[in-house]
Amino acid sequence: MDATTRRRLLIGFGGGLSLLAGCQSPEGDSGNTESEKYHWPSMEAGVLSGWTKVGTRSNHFDKSAWGFGVSGYAATEFYDYTALEERVKKKTLGQFDGTLATFFITKVNLEGSGTYFADTSKIAEYALPTFKESLQAREIANVRPIDPSEPLPSIEGADSYEYTGRYALSGIQKEVTINGVGTRTLALPSKEIQVTGLVIIWKEGKGTAFVAGGAFPAENYAVEDTISATGGETGDGIDISVSVDLNIRPDQVRRRVISLIKSV
Repeated sequence: MDATTRRRLLIGFGGGLSLLAGCQSPEGDSGNTESEKYHWPSMEAGVLSGWTKVGTRSNHFDKSAWGFGVSGYAATEFYDYTALEERVKKKTLGQFDGTLATFFITKVNLEGSGTYFADTSKIAEYALPTFKESLQAREIANVRPIDPSEPLPSIEGADSYEYTGRYALSGIQKEVTINGVGTRTLALPSKEIQVTGLVIIWKEGKGTAFVAGGAFPAENYAVEDTISATGGETGDGIDISVSVDLNIRPDQVRRRVISLIKSV
């Protein structure tokens, strides 16, 4: 990779769901003083093995229409899949050192006469545009909604939203010295990989809503290049091949994110 920002493949995507007030950083707190109104999400014991909490945020919003009003107090936690990061870092001798998959969970405490009308579709009107913008801000190209694919969490009354995009990974070049031959350049070409963004929204009763999801690679990263060690054309003399296979296992990563959502 040509820069640390390129290595940090998907860092902070969850920050776009900080939530309905449009904040885009998972670091710190918004400074609200009514702390008792923020009900932090809880997870089943053991499900976060391999994940590390990297930030929290609380936000407040008000909405009124036709004489009905609702106030929302959103408390968000952000997690990185550090077990995957460590495995990839070790496999690539440190060439990839950054976040590969993220998870976020927001619990929204709703108050006011309009809480009944604040259904999942209304919450989505706030959450989804911000989530899409956060993907685009991280240099994900061609971000677009798609029909949600399986697996999805089996949560009663939940609405599922899925996005796809393309992320361009820069090529890698490394000079190597070969005894008796000299210096040669090993080059791995640039490659685009598909990225998935997943958002699940549901309510429990009239006064509590949840928004959960994450962003993660939808395909593995694997590239290979061959050069001639003797200076001629490949296939004529001694050739050297170099390859990188991150073995990301995107299906497994998706299932891990789904299991976290179901555990809320």
